[in-house]
Amino acid sequence: MDIMMPGIDGITACAHIKQEPSFKDIPIIMVTAKNESQSLQAAFDAGAMDYITKPVNPTILKARVNSALTLKKKWTAEKPESRI
Repeated sequence: MDIMMPGIDGITACAHIKQEPSFKDIPIIMVTAKNESQSLQAAFDAGAMDYITKPVNPTILKARVNSALTLKKKWTAEKPESRI
């Protein structure tokens, strides 16, 4: 999710998504042209799983997405309610 979006910024959107119980476990990777520690911290505070700066390298993006999905699968498998 891009940090700079029209209407609502990506950090606010991420925080709203993470507050919704049915969406809170969705991995979010922030993408931005900003390379500041404040933006990085704000993204993680909002619930982002990872952070990539522009220009995005397709190989790095693919690796980060695959990593996020692998972690989500492992985390979901370990949750007791997912075994019901």
